[in-house]
Amino acid sequence: MKKTTKVLFLLLLFICLSVNSYLYASKKQEPSFIDGKDFVSVSSDKKLFSPNNDSFSDTVTFEISLLQEKMKIKNWRFDILNIQTDKIVYSFSGQEEIPKTLIWDGKDQNGNFVEGNFKYIFTALINKKNIKIEQADEIVSDITEPYISLSSSADTVLLDKENNKFVKDVVFNFDIGDESEIDKTKTKLQVYSFKNKVVKEWDFSTFSEIPQTVSWDGKDDIYGLLVPAGEYKVVLTVSDIINNKTSINVNITTFEQVVGKVSEIVVKEEPRGLVVNLSSNILFSSGNSILKKEAKSSLDETVKLLNAYPANKVLIEGYTDSTGDKEKNLKLSYDRAQAVYLYFVQNEVPAERLSVVGYGQDNPVSSNKTAKGRAQNRRVNIIILKSQSEDTSDSGNETNNFDARETDEELKNIGVNED
Repeated sequence: MKKTTKVLFLLLLFICLSVNSYLYASKKQEPSFIDGKDFVSVSSDKKLFSPNNDSFSDTVTFEISLLQEKMKIKNWRFDILNIQTDKIVYSFSGQEEIPKTLIWDGKDQNGNFVEGNFKYIFTALINKKNIKIEQADEIVSDITEPYISLSSSADTVLLDKENNKFVKDVVFNFDIGDESEIDKTKTKLQVYSFKNKVVKEWDFSTFSEIPQTVSWDGKDDIYGLLVPAGEYKVVLTVSDIINNKTSINVNITTFEQVVGKVSEIVVKEEPRGLVVNLSSNILFSSGNSILKKEAKSSLDETVKLLNAYPANKVLIEGYTDSTGDKEKNLKLSYDRAQAVYLYFVQNEVPAERLSVVGYGQDNPVSSNKTAKGRAQNRRVNIIILKSQSEDTSDSGNETNNFDARETDEELKNIGVNED
């Protein structure tokens, strides 16, 4: 009995010693810290930065100042933690000397840029005391571009040269936003000519707040004169206060208003027959084969012309400029001609009179090297073909009566181009 009691006593003593050793070891692994504000001061040069490699606010610098003259430093550690996850993303550490500055480039330990809200914790063993300093204010790393949208009230505009303005002002609508503050000095709306020169600019640096709409009457900023006919690119550029930038653009095309003509279409007589040339910019949006609302009046007037020659076949030809893939342009040109065909059929032009063909970028009427030339090449031609009984050869037939009708009077009413 005495022997059993002695064994139990020794076993209990062993357990107690083991627990004390474990607690002592745990206490050693997790030392207690004191507030280090009397030993070290830590500060950062900014609370918001953008590590996007644009040489503007790409890093944050931490300044470390020792507050006592004689301090024995054994080791130190500077951890940067994500506030949301409380996980360390980057660490600096050293032994006997604490640097005056630490520069963080916004990357984690794997070299990847990180974004979010961060804090730092500085620890060190100074004069045999474990000190700790934890940041009170968060540091924000932001590499997200501002939100941005842009639209225009019209993408085709008529010029009123007589009054030195657009027939109707173009209204630009835009919406912008960012978690950081928008920098008004770097936020602009600009209109570029086909020569890539700025002809009109809205600088929002003097605005109390950036508006959501601006209107343009067609006058440039250089001479206060109406811009010429052609293609223009309207670009909205937005930046936040840490230089995260983004831009978006829309295109508009300006046309000269035909003064003194009742008709909106221009017709000319060619060896094949009467040709109505309609610019794709009037009929369709860029890269699209769906007819715009603005196309209705021109197409309705073309329908009237087709009905004036009910016995003649009609060929609808689609063309594009040379920009982009040749095969895609070929399909786009056909789809656009087909859209015009369907409009005519829906407006009671007999389908058996109509045929459709797409030529893509073939048969340009102007150079594809200029914006104006490309605009002229993007077109749909409607040809009222001469009757088969007529002699369509170029020789010995200087006068074309076009299906035995008195065309002069007919064409006079619809604005014939005599060129």
